[in-house]
Amino acid sequence: MTTDSAPLPTHYDRLTRAQVGEIAGEAVLVIPVGATEQHGPNLPLATDHAICEALVTQAVDTGDFARPVVVAPTLAYGHSEHHLAFAAASLRPATFLAVLNDLIRSAVISGFRRVMIVNGHGGNAELIRLAVTEASNEHDGVFAALSYWDAVTEVPGGKYGVFPGHAGKYEASLLMNVRPDLLDPTTEFTAGEPRGQMQSQIGIGGRALVLRTDDWSATGGWTDDPAGSSAEDGEPYRTAIVAGLQDRITAFCAIPIS
Repeated sequence: MTTDSAPLPTHYDRLTRAQVGEIAGEAVLVIPVGATEQHGPNLPLATDHAICEALVTQAVDTGDFARPVVVAPTLAYGHSEHHLAFAAASLRPATFLAVLNDLIRSAVISGFRRVMIVNGHGGNAELIRLAVTEASNEHDGVFAALSYWDAVTEVPGGKYGVFPGHAGKYEASLLMNVRPDLLDPTTEFTAGEPRGQMQSQIGIGGRALVLRTDDWSATGGWTDDPAGSSAEDGEPYRTAIVAGLQDRITAFCAIPIS
């Protein structure tokens, strides 16, 4: 991101107020959101927000966009009530939505007219959409909500399909790739296979959402065995997601305000 004089930081909290005032009216503000919650016996609670932050930061720092794009500090807490039986720092739905509403409101008052939320936790997916729906009704601007796995439809070379599971091979491999400081490559994965299958995975046909009380407790808190995960297996996912996010941000940059 550049101005006529010098490059500006791509991180919102590294800008001065004068720099914000200079670019906000034309810039895109991207807000990464995640969660702090259990990821089985072997992965850290930071998994979701760390992965999301790394992917968004790489996408913005290496992208070539038609307007300035700025990354806000990551919201590391989300809606994780279903993981409280093990360990989580969860915001209830109304609280999480209120936080997003206030962050968007603050951005608009500070001069931004284009705000995009990029999410890294499944439990947040419906709430981020509601947040931008409310924002579009309350503020002048254009707003977007996207879970990072929805930025792509295929992953060339990906061994695990398109983003399956929780705390299994996919997440472990991607975390080792983008944040190797959080998951040592010599980690001995002891989780094994989950104890059972959640009703939400079985479903009832069609696109119906089926949830059963204590499903996560019944499985043990993960969906597949992370044994055999590697940073190398995470690379196709990192490459595809970063490119997909850049495509989505590029398209968002082109949307007129009115």
